[in-house]
Amino acid sequence: AIRDKLVASAELHIEQGPLLEAAGIRLAALHGILGVERRLIRLKGQACHAGATPIPLRRDPTLAAARMALELRALGLRLNAFTTAGVWRVHPGVPTAVNGRTEFSMDMRHIDRAVLDQLVAGLDEIVGRVAAEEKVEASIEVLWSIDPIAFHPDLVAFAADIVEARSGLRHIMPSGPMHDSAEMARCGVPTIMMFTPSLYGL
Repeated sequence: AIRDKLVASAELHIEQGPLLEAAGIRLAALHGILGVERRLIRLKGQACHAGATPIPLRRDPTLAAARMALELRALGLRLNAFTTAGVWRVHPGVPTAVNGRTEFSMDMRHIDRAVLDQLVAGLDEIVGRVAAEEKVEASIEVLWSIDPIAFHPDLVAFAADIVEARSGLRHIMPSGPMHDSAEMARCGVPTIMMFTPSLYGL
């Protein structure tokens, strides 16, 4: 197999984030890639007229979803993790109605598997509790689950030497976004990545 003939894999990539640029760092070695737990939360309440049903009598899944997203943001902050509500879908989605259905995605990332497990447990607790308080039905679908990926320690040290020689600063960090290197490392090829800054941190 071609894979068996590969000695190593190296990838240079822009950071896709603000950290290097903000710190004035020109080059960084990466020690791994954050693990990801991604879920789709589906909520079902009761559609009703916006002008006819008092707020205390509503079963509003969009309000419940908003509460959940805010609590998951707070959880991410507490655990120094990334939590992102990226997809939002509502039905019927008109100005004159309380929505009957809402769904949103939650992407959770961290370099430590134990912290990822805390995020998953926290999501389950938050969704269940808020759904009960708002009197809506909730389900959680697993979209993606991938463990944190560590790069080859000898290559990490080698890349860090290069960073220090080129920039005068020995900077080692993880990658939050997934890259081709994730798949190379997962299939057993010794792998390393290096980052350069992104323009305006984007």
